[in-house]
Amino acid sequence: MTLTPCSNAVSPIAPAGLDLTGLVQELQRLMSVRAVMIGLLGPGGVRRDECLASWGVPVDALTAWCEGRHVQDRLFEQARQRGMASGPASSCAVNGNWSVGAMVNMVVLPEPLPQRRSWWGIAIGGDEPLMHRHQHVLGLLLRGAQCRYDTPSEPRMGRLILGWDHRVIHVDPYLALRFHNEPSFRESILSIMREIVPQRWPDLEDNGSHDLAVTVGGERTWICFRRESVTSMPHARRWCVEIRPLPDDDLPTPGLIEDVRIARALAYIHDHFHQAPPLSRIAQAAHVSSFHFHRLFTRQVGASPKQYLQRRQLQMAKWMLWHTRASVGYISSATGFSSHGHFTSTFHRLVGVSPSEYREQAGMLWLSASHSGAPAAETDVPMHMDPSGQTD
Repeated sequence: MTLTPCSNAVSPIAPAGLDLTGLVQELQRLMSVRAVMIGLLGPGGVRRDECLASWGVPVDALTAWCEGRHVQDRLFEQARQRGMASGPASSCAVNGNWSVGAMVNMVVLPEPLPQRRSWWGIAIGGDEPLMHRHQHVLGLLLRGAQCRYDTPSEPRMGRLILGWDHRVIHVDPYLALRFHNEPSFRESILSIMREIVPQRWPDLEDNGSHDLAVTVGGERTWICFRRESVTSMPHARRWCVEIRPLPDDDLPTPGLIEDVRIARALAYIHDHFHQAPPLSRIAQAAHVSSFHFHRLFTRQVGASPKQYLQRRQLQMAKWMLWHTRASVGYISSATGFSSHGHFTSTFHRLVGVSPSEYREQAGMLWLSASHSGAPAAETDVPMHMDPSGQTD
């Protein structure tokens, strides 16, 4: 079963996006469904890049519904007015080869905060009839997905979803408050996505996860992102973005780079650090001779390629030690170190404590954050793997 496509992420950390596979599996377990659509709804109606997931719906039917048929969908209008609606599939504007007598349930859930948006879900049944209680099942599962997305698992982490044109589609409450209080912070994030991302990844492919270290509003910031879409419709792409504070001792935070070749070298290091690429390979990826590359990179980034790669490896190792339960041996391999011993000695020399001691200290900080009421959680497995203010 595939919903919003998951990436074979080149980075060990992938933005959460909205993995709604579990929601559909629960719908299949609790009721007979043949097709599901889920999305966000703003004041302007349904937009292509706000359709978050589609399963079992023909692409042409999904395209036609998003491009305008939803306006004539009386069931959808009823759901917008009442919160829920149901009826025969023949009365639904989502065309498909549905079973005779198939029923459709629709749910529209307004955001709990005044963001002027709603979450909507459409479940189209199979041969077995959908009951009234199934509306509540769909509504509860959709509300659960919304709450999980709106509650980031790490302290001071924020999530947002941007449209194909970089407008803000959705933002979690913590980040929404910051966007409201600091409009310049919001604009800086959007500027980075519009200008720095295409400079470093000019040939960006959909469904791959990437990240960069930048300064936003005077604060060192780690931005992870993924561009994705449910269909190949024009203007259907969206960006899932996660924002985290970046400790002072992690990475330099260059913005736009004078030489685009060096910008692409930075992207290459972020995408391939787990392979510990040699200088020659990074220079080759940037189309610069090894002789000139070291000097150009050091001058424009503020650290040599070797130093930057090593600091990048340690940055990810520290994040994995703090936020996952992966073993130290696994982390040493996943971050590109040649051996457990090499990782431990390098970590102790540059961080000041062993990886195990760092994890223990991080656990104490995590526990303190939990008791203070700040959101905090752990991830079972790192995502190398594969493990989102103002809204208009």
